[in-house]
Amino acid sequence: MRQKEILLQLLDKIHQSYAGKALVALKVKQTIESMGGHYINDHIAFRTFGLPGFGIDSIAAPFKALGYQKGGDYYFEKKKLKAIHLEYPEDKLLPKIFISELMVERLSPENQGFIRSHTRKVDSSYGRGVIGIDKVNLGHFDSIRHAIDATFLHLDTTPWPWVTFEEYNQLKEESEYASWVAAFGNRVNHFTLSVHQSAVFDDIRQINEAVQNVGIKLNDSGGLIKGNREVALEQSSTVADRIYWHFADERLEVIPYAYIEFARRFPIDPNLPKPWKHEDLYHGFEELSADKIFESTYDDQVHRKED
Repeated sequence: MRQKEILLQLLDKIHQSYAGKALVALKVKQTIESMGGHYINDHIAFRTFGLPGFGIDSIAAPFKALGYQKGGDYYFEKKKLKAIHLEYPEDKLLPKIFISELMVERLSPENQGFIRSHTRKVDSSYGRGVIGIDKVNLGHFDSIRHAIDATFLHLDTTPWPWVTFEEYNQLKEESEYASWVAAFGNRVNHFTLSVHQSAVFDDIRQINEAVQNVGIKLNDSGGLIKGNREVALEQSSTVADRIYWHFADERLEVIPYAYIEFARRFPIDPNLPKPWKHEDLYHGFEELSADKIFESTYDDQVHRKED
């Protein structure tokens, strides 16, 4: 088994976990496939705290070990976030990985102190399982399975102890991103349908209309469509599914978890004639658009009433 096959198995496990909780993803997939389309992922997104031992590097490490390389840097001043994206150079059709982190030092002293003290409670074995995934014995099935499982657990866990619902809400008052990470940890935040690879949509407005017709609500922060042809990228997204989640004070509450995004990429050269090849397209991200996509998990979007 080659490293790429290990990577594909890892991505599949991450998607299964995500789709098992974010039922909107399954509904979108069924909608697309019922129209004869393909569900192909453009990128996968993770969130984390920007602290030693966590942060972007912690999430990126296993993907880099399996062949991904850094493709770009991004900064979100108002939301106190920074991000990178990773690309797989050997196969541009594999999904990009978008990883953002909260600049904890920019929060209020109270919330900064809470996050720092709470994340110190992480077990010392955290992250150990992903070390050497690139050096696994490719001819030994049990070694491969162990490496995939250990890496998946690293990327599908809340590394620190559960927070209380009160602590969750305290963080949310200042940063809804912070409260999301406190609850869900390293778990994937969203997957993204590649509109131009779907075989049934050539315009992001078409996918928006298709999912709205089956009762799915879209994020309207900054407009339903973020970006445009001029920046070579159009994006839209559903609002996050709300799921039951356990808190440290033995409360079971319904909170926003994950959503699905839609991305339509264009060539950087606006005069390039069709048909466009995948390598002709822009493969980065736009900060102004991503800033609004983050809000898909925010209360004002999740609880927004449709007109």
